[in-house]
Amino acid sequence: MSDLPRGWTLTTLGSLGRWRGGGTPSKARADYWRDGVIPWVSPKDMKRPLIGEAQDYITLDALQSSATPLIPKGSVLVVTRSGVLRHSFPVAITTQEVAINQDIKAVTPFMGIDARFLAAQLRANAAAILLFCAKSGTTVDSLDFDRLKRFPFCLCSLLEQQRIVAKLDCLADHMARASEEIARSSQLVDQYRQTIMAAALGGETARKGRGRRWPRLQARELFSWASGKFLPKSRQGAGDVPVYGGNGITGSHTHSLIDRPTIVVGRVGAHCGNVHLTAGAAWVTDNAIYAHAIDPRIAPRFAWLVLRQSNLNARSGGTGQPYVNQDVLNNVPFPLPPLAEQLEIMERIQAASLWLDRLGVEQLAIRRLLSAFDQAALAKAFRGELVPSPDVDSP
Repeated sequence: MSDLPRGWTLTTLGSLGRWRGGGTPSKARADYWRDGVIPWVSPKDMKRPLIGEAQDYITLDALQSSATPLIPKGSVLVVTRSGVLRHSFPVAITTQEVAINQDIKAVTPFMGIDARFLAAQLRANAAAILLFCAKSGTTVDSLDFDRLKRFPFCLCSLLEQQRIVAKLDCLADHMARASEEIARSSQLVDQYRQTIMAAALGGETARKGRGRRWPRLQARELFSWASGKFLPKSRQGAGDVPVYGGNGITGSHTHSLIDRPTIVVGRVGAHCGNVHLTAGAAWVTDNAIYAHAIDPRIAPRFAWLVLRQSNLNARSGGTGQPYVNQDVLNNVPFPLPPLAEQLEIMERIQAASLWLDRLGVEQLAIRRLLSAFDQAALAKAFRGELVPSPDVDSP
């Protein structure tokens, strides 16, 4: 911050406005919290840049009998005590009068200070603030308020503040639209993936012109199912045999229940209906069911694709604790193309999946670029490089 732009001055956060802390009205007084009209902001509400509402509201009596003051509209709120400070520094501007709890500090800017400019510079310096203002030796992550007020702040004229904020708002609009397009394209990729699977298993992905329809069987005609066996972590050996549960591989063992590739299906609970394909010998725990025998007319990988597409979770029984049993699996309808067509379908699905995976990687890269661009724009703004400096006025 030593190389200030022309016309800028270096000051501290504490000199920019009136700082206040908050408090909590007595929780023993239910009437303080019932039918409240004043938003009582706590860290859980600090998830958006503008704050005018809160999860909790208090009454005027609660405000007057507690340490929390009424914070004016246009003030800047910052979280100073919360686990969220391990990874971020929430900042928001009030859009109406609010109360705050003791984990938040508020600054009402003095004349000549734009609250949006103040909030933006706080966000730009979030990492440095978390590093230099953090308290040590506390059980809850928190910032030292005195150090926070001494933290340096780059100040320019009000006109330049407003131009910087306008430019940042314009860039934010562009980035928001770009993010919406990325989100929409991600949804399209997911839809396309489902469409490819449905078309493949309906016969449209394999080469046309074969002149006949696939027979459709029930799973009971193609598979013999067995339940896995209980194997606690304490009894698992340090072997090379993967141990499968409802959520996939959970460990390794020295012995196997089956010595060839097979299908494993989550049997109960949160992983009920999950479908996995083993690569070879495996142990299967009692949280899953596996195909003990598979008809040679169907390739295990093709069977895995069909079962994944059949939405087993929706077929599950039970209310409080959903489950999939062998009866549920036996009633799943299976298309049965010739093995050669099954292999062709799998190859085409794999090729399409690789392409879609590449799209997903590119979308993630674009999201990261947008985040980096946002930080770069903030950094340029407070180096005086985002908008041309006017030949005017000192702050």
